This record gives sequence, C-alpha cells and structure tokens, in this order.
Amino acid sequence: MYNNNIVFYTDDEDNISIEVILQNENVWLNVESLTKLFKIDRSGITKHINNIYKDEELEENSTCAKIAQVQIEGGRRVTRK
Repeated sequence: MYNNNIVFYTDDEDNISIEVILQNENVWLNVESLTKLFKIDRSGITKHINNIYKDEELEENSTCAKIAQVQIEGGRRVTRK
C-alpha cells in the first residue's frame, strides 16, 4: 500500500518554505517550489527541465505530473495546469 504525504519544508531561518509531495516512493515539487529551493527564477528551472528531456536523461511521461498551479494575481485566484 502506498501513502501520499505532503511535507512542508522550511529552512532554519524561516526564509524558504516549500511544499514537497511524497507519493508512491516519488518526490514531487512544482516549479515554484524548485525556484525557492534552488534560488533561481522560473525560466532557469524550465530551461534545465526541458534540456533534461531533450537529452533524454529522463522520460517526461514518468517524471512530470499535471498539477494545478494556483496563485493570486491582482486580487483574483488563478489556476493553471
């Protein structure tokens, strides 16, 4: 039986707080969490991820999940996949 867990990571100074999903022995982070963890912007993360798939280091269908991104933009809640 596999469990799904959500873990919230916070650094020692409470500067970084990210959500990590543990599912079926896999660790999942969304792009926003990766930007906080590695302290680089979104374009840097997506560039590296796209290069990994282009170089066939990993298969996209086994390492990418459709998780909705929710954020507040101008006072409204916006959801994207």
